[in-house]
This record gives sequence, structure tokens and C-alpha cells, in this order.
Amino acid sequence: MGYGPVVPDCANAKIELTEEGKFRIFAGVVDMGQGNATTYLQIVGHILNQDPSHLELVLPDTARTLPSGSASASRTTYTFGNALIEAAQSLKDRLLKRAKDLFMADVKEETALTPGGIRDLSGNQEISLSEFARFLNPSEKVATGFFQAPWLRTFQQKIRP
Repeated sequence: MGYGPVVPDCANAKIELTEEGKFRIFAGVVDMGQGNATTYLQIVGHILNQDPSHLELVLPDTARTLPSGSASASRTTYTFGNALIEAAQSLKDRLLKRAKDLFMADVKEETALTPGGIRDLSGNQEISLSEFARFLNPSEKVATGFFQAPWLRTFQQKIRP
């Protein structure tokens, strides 16, 4: 799978919480009919507990997406998917930590993402993601992830007759 040891096989992912309260996924890998776009939405939706109506996808655009290699060699779900997991988890952790402060909760585990919102589990308060986004600095609304596929070099031993 992937490029092998000669060319580093890596991908970069970026996710942004928009002012409208949606998560925008920037995918630098093309979907040529193999279902990558749907897979990316499912990965982020699962991690951030969002339904499709709260997700947007920006497909390869050299002005907006990060370089992530080609859609070849059965690599995209593995390489870009792992970068996307890292970005989504990073953004989730940051948002829950900020929500903890907003709700004055003791620990971030008392907060949870809900479709279109963030909930204080201990006090049963909730705020929409669009309203919550107004409390954040621009840098807090964006997370990136990077993944480089591992590779193993094997050596063949000469067999002497």
C-alpha cells in the first residue's frame, strides 16, 4: 500500500469550525469515484459527533487544501484518513477544553459535542456551535493533522548452493 520506501507517503489534513457552526474538512486528495469524500465525512462525523448537515467538504483546491499526495495505490483512506483522525481529535480536544472554561466545568469530560452544539453534561446547558465559534480566536477554530505511512525495508539474503 502506498508509495513504499523511495518516496515518503504522507498526507496533511485540515478541519475548521466555521462561523455558521459547521465543520469544514479540507481534503487535498481527489475522489475519483472510490468513495473517499464520503469516507472523510464519516470519519470526522464520528469523532466530532456530527451528522452530515453539520459537515462541509472542500475537495482538492491548491489555494485552500494542504498537499496530501495522489489518489493512487490504495493509499488515500489510510494516509489521509489517519491525518484526518489526528486533526479531528485535536480540534475536538481543544473545543471541549474551551467549553469546559465557558461552562465553568471541573474537567473537559463534563462537556460533549452534540450535533450542532456543545453540551455541559453536569449542568445540562448547551450552546450552538455557531454561537460557541464567536468565543474562539481564529487559530482555535482550525486544526491540522499529519500522517506518514510507515514502511519496512526487507533484505533478501543470497542463498548459496
